Amino acid sequence: MNSLKSNSVLILLLLAVFLLTGCQPVAQLYNGNVYKDAKTFSLDVTDTTSADLETFEIKTSFSYRTSGPALSISGTVAMGTHYQLMYGRIRVFDLFLFFLDDDNRVIDGARLYNTVNAFPEDTFRFEQELMVPAGATQVALGYEATFTSSDSRGTAGGGDWIYKLPLSSGK
Repeated sequence: MNSLKSNSVLILLLLAVFLLTGCQPVAQLYNGNVYKDAKTFSLDVTDTTSADLETFEIKTSFSYRTSGPALSISGTVAMGTHYQLMYGRIRVFDLFLFFLDDDNRVIDGARLYNTVNAFPEDTFRFEQELMVPAGATQVALGYEATFTSSDSRGTAGGGDWIYKLPLSSGK
């Protein structure tokens, strides 16, 4: 009986730890890192500004504007042709926006879009209003996705993982 009580307490404590550590937004895990080789977009805009980001992996077109401390951003994102042709499913896809200082150091971030179990040929729409953190002078997009291929019966085959994230601590 005592063993059952201590096991229950241990399980509850572990569950609490997992829940509390899991509450931090994913994009904030990169705070303080330098986003090397990022295509950046100035926050010094008051008119709506259109921009594109195209890599081998994704194509995105968006517009954004600042109004006081707020940033409005909306657009579309699609997978690159290779991923559309080679894979049957997107297991998970996340599109992030990172607020950067003049040295490309991440001040804060937010998830703009997330999908699970989607088709690679789909186009995804996003729209957000975010607060610009103090010290941010520019923004950059980042992404992470995992893909799986499947045969005609839907059996999962090989897969791939792609990302463009600010992983460098700058040291």
